[in-house]
Amino acid sequence: MNIMEKATIQRFHRERLGQLPHQELAYQTEDGQRIRFEQLCKWGNFDGLSVMDLGCGYGDFRAYLESRFDRVTYLGVDLLDDFITGAERKYGHLPRTHFIQADFSQVTLPEVDVIVMSGSLNYRNSTSDYPWSLLSSLWKNARLGMAFNLLNANSFDASPLLTGYCPDEALQRCMQITPHCQRITDYLEHDFTMLIHRQ
Repeated sequence: MNIMEKATIQRFHRERLGQLPHQELAYQTEDGQRIRFEQLCKWGNFDGLSVMDLGCGYGDFRAYLESRFDRVTYLGVDLLDDFITGAERKYGHLPRTHFIQADFSQVTLPEVDVIVMSGSLNYRNSTSDYPWSLLSSLWKNARLGMAFNLLNANSFDASPLLTGYCPDEALQRCMQITPHCQRITDYLEHDFTMLIHRQ
């Protein structure tokens, strides 16, 4: 992601600061965020696992995990310092919870059990192989697997900021990383989720 693309993302979200939290994060509804979290959690049992949430926004996935699983260690990473400040204010008091402001595609990340991404791969990128090259790179940081959602190009009309991906291509690309892949397409019109396991 080049500097202009990063600036575009930051401007897009900062122009929405002061709206409802889900609108600041570019979710159409609060339910949409919750439904996407539900799909990510179909990856499996997160009890006692370490989870890295890339593009964490206000860290709301931390609260979702806290309500359903025990002893989760959570690291949230986001490009926008406004989001990280808000995340620390909302959830920084929870045990085993940390947030850092960074471009996750450019920094050295720690190894964790599971990497999750909710919406953070949907931004337009000048790199033709994105997000597949990024996922391949992130795989080395995920001891057990990854879960992420993408906009569905079959129904989502691309915008200057956001773009969709073909679910069939996504499955094929993930199968190149590991054969242990599952695709979920039956929950929101413009969305699908990929669940990837080491075994």
